[in-house]
Amino acid sequence: MLRKGLGHGAHELELFYGTPSEGNETARQRFDLNRFTVTRQLRYSGDQAQLALDLALFVNGLPIITFELKNSLTKQTVSDAVEQYRKFDVKKAQRKLRRFVEGHDHAIRLKAEIMVDHFHDQVAAPRRIGGEARAMVVTNGVQRAIQYFHSMRDCLEARKSPYRAIVAFSGEHEYGGAKVTEASLNGFPSRQIATKIQEHPYRLLVCADKFQTGYDEPLLHTMYVDKTLAGIKAVQTLSRLNRAHPGKHDVFVLDFLNDTEIVRDSFANYYRGTILADETDPDRLHDLQADLDAAQVCSA
Repeated sequence: MLRKGLGHGAHELELFYGTPSEGNETARQRFDLNRFTVTRQLRYSGDQAQLALDLALFVNGLPIITFELKNSLTKQTVSDAVEQYRKFDVKKAQRKLRRFVEGHDHAIRLKAEIMVDHFHDQVAAPRRIGGEARAMVVTNGVQRAIQYFHSMRDCLEARKSPYRAIVAFSGEHEYGGAKVTEASLNGFPSRQIATKIQEHPYRLLVCADKFQTGYDEPLLHTMYVDKTLAGIKAVQTLSRLNRAHPGKHDVFVLDFLNDTEIVRDSFANYYRGTILADETDPDRLHDLQADLDAAQVCSA
């Protein structure tokens, strides 16, 4: 994973920068961004047992090596360490690791950039729904929604965008050492969210288990999904896009998490025919570039 990074469709997320070649200043700068950390007593259980590994080595926030140390003075041997690893719940650990990686600030920032760029270039610029199109970001929990809200706000400001995002979630939660609510983040009462998203400059609605059922907004054109969806939940959530508008001639979904087959099967119980585009194949772009280079179509 460190060497190859993570890929989703045509997008790549680099997790580690190797030793730079001499004279390559860009590679050296990226190499300097690597962060190596050591953590002791890394807990991997949330129950009363509070099981932990003695040491863990991290590169850029990802655990790559773990150590379980035993001492003969406490009558523990290598066999005890091996047995502890054997009892380790690998599937549970993989799920936790996946959540950690997907929720890492760098990953969220990268996906937020993709969403913001897509919205500007493919939704706002072509003037979908007469230039009034809105987008919804479906997230996997309140913390993730708040992360996306801050990242998208930063991306919009960096781009000098005329648009702004709204976040929607229930209750009060701690984030960054402070208690926050959707009202405190948005700057207006929660009851105004559905109205505000219809007004300028608000175009992107970041949601955590809100507005995914019973929300009828004809201006909603695009949905960015970073949440596991299946069954009736998938149908209810994605169907927010089917509200009719005289200027709406198409809709768009960019899904970072779900498999095509699962979504298709979810709709199969409610529709006679469901046709979904397959996942993006990044190799096609590389093949096209190779063909163009071989034909010398482009030159510097």
